[in-house]
Amino acid sequence: MTKKRIRDPIHGYIFLYPEEIEVIDTPYMQRLRYIKQNGTTYLTYPSALHSRFEHSLGTMKVAGDIIRTLNSKYGSLWKQEYKDENICNTLEKLARSIALIHDTGHLMFSHAGEKALEEQTEKLPKELQKFQKADFALHEMITAYLMKNTDLLERMKVDPNTAFNIFCSKDVNGLPWKVLSNLIRSQLDADKLDYFLRDGYFTGVEFGKIDIQRIISDLEVKKDALNRDVLCLSHRSISAAETLIMERYKLYRWVYLHHKVVLTDELINRVIYYAIEGDLLTFETVEDILFRENNAGGLVYITDDYVIHKVNSAEQNNNSIKMSKKYLKMLLERKLPKPLWKNLVERKEVLQELLGKFSGICANFQKRIELEDKIYDKLKSKFKNNFSREEIVIPYKKFDVYKLAVEAEEEIRISFDDKVEPLSDIRPVVKDIKHRAREEALYAYICLPTSLINNYRKDCINIVLKAVDEI
Repeated sequence: MTKKRIRDPIHGYIFLYPEEIEVIDTPYMQRLRYIKQNGTTYLTYPSALHSRFEHSLGTMKVAGDIIRTLNSKYGSLWKQEYKDENICNTLEKLARSIALIHDTGHLMFSHAGEKALEEQTEKLPKELQKFQKADFALHEMITAYLMKNTDLLERMKVDPNTAFNIFCSKDVNGLPWKVLSNLIRSQLDADKLDYFLRDGYFTGVEFGKIDIQRIISDLEVKKDALNRDVLCLSHRSISAAETLIMERYKLYRWVYLHHKVVLTDELINRVIYYAIEGDLLTFETVEDILFRENNAGGLVYITDDYVIHKVNSAEQNNNSIKMSKKYLKMLLERKLPKPLWKNLVERKEVLQELLGKFSGICANFQKRIELEDKIYDKLKSKFKNNFSREEIVIPYKKFDVYKLAVEAEEEIRISFDDKVEPLSDIRPVVKDIKHRAREEALYAYICLPTSLINNYRKDCINIVLKAVDEI
């Protein structure tokens, strides 16, 4: 079969089969060229302009490499166990196909845009309700919908129901389905192995460097307590697994949770939130969230640039659209308020015994808005400086993923000759990283006008403490 190749800065050449090229050329995949991988991170790390498109290609490549490695080790065994001579080919097609389209459900500005819709679930298309799953994010729900309601998987000559069940971590008869599920969603999945390397490379930081070849070559399959085939890493690569966890921690701590990244993601979330609230952005069907036809009959992708243009050019018909435009102006001109704290010491100094109460407020968007209003009123009564309500922002990033594999089901398993053990039981430093990750998660800030913090920081702290205490 004739294959084409694409040059990638992370993995070198990525080879594509004709049926994969056919899917790549669909609007569902092409739209991802215009969705930035890391939302507004480029406003802090200017070179972080890479997209969900190249990440999807990289994830497909990694998934294919992993399954070929496993086929070389266990293919003969699987043929006997599952009585299928073609099982190795089936597994590779499934792995590559699911990995290729795993991000087709991502929305404008990736997770930042997703957050705006999750705050207004009543605005979601009703078709998505049946795909709700407790541990599914919105983009995963949309991807699951596309797997069921488009011909993307059929074009790649895989069974849609089998692929859907694997994506949703459901049992599939006649396959080592748990291995494929681990390949899509686990601490060793193809998604993470690509974005650690890719995000580190494009942000320019020295984090995210992992020994991916060593990890892939030392992957093994063992039986778990339920007699399922699960993905493990040989004890020979304990150091590579430890490095992976440490590099992940650094990426989240210093890139994804950088105080300015949390702030700018919050601002674009509000741009989208108020645009939806003001009916500037409406979504009647799932496809409306992804693309729609223009008056000339051409396709318009709902992307990062679409949102910016739509809001920027909108008339201020209602207060919600006015708010959306104000937050967008702050982003486009990069006139950002300043956080009261940037590290743990400063946060403790500011919040003191009110830290717990503040954390509870942060989890609720409307409560944060209420606290911002209260802080604004108190600042206005204290100072006569010319500043606007929009300069009072409490950015918050919901961060379940920072748990770093607390559940044993998701933790990296290390295989020995006669047993399988969680990595954290073998390497105390991994357990320590998980503890530090929870303790050091600076996922919320209070941002105020720069002039006030520079000149009246102590007064600002007192006002903030009173406002928090009154909520």
